[in-house]
Amino acid sequence: LAVVGTVVTAGRSAHSVIRHAGDFLVCCSLDGSLLHGDREVYRGQRFPRGLCVTNEHIIIGGSDYGKRSDRNRLRGSVTVLDMEYHALAEFEVPGMVQEIRRTEGFDLGLSNSARRMDAATA
Repeated sequence: LAVVGTVVTAGRSAHSVIRHAGDFLVCCSLDGSLLHGDREVYRGQRFPRGLCVTNEHIIIGGSDYGKRSDRNRLRGSVTVLDMEYHALAEFEVPGMVQEIRRTEGFDLGLSNSARRMDAATA
């Protein structure tokens, strides 16, 4: 296993890094935001937890902040954005969201989808 690159971001507690549209999408938990490169493209009311990118939508999981001992009582949400980063829908869920993944079809956050995209553009 080797490091092939580093992504520098202004976001705090960055995770869920996905190559997208010539740059990187990055969830920034402490800011409650999604960055595309250096530009904030979405800010929610919860900590972003998980990111799924399909051909049509960007889907972000969100969780309320709380002490570790209270986390089994916290709420979450799933937010659906269009490819221009406009919120189309938000669904409240009765618990914390830890990850977002598409179980069928294309999800750029999954390595096999990224490999297929690389092969198609090579």
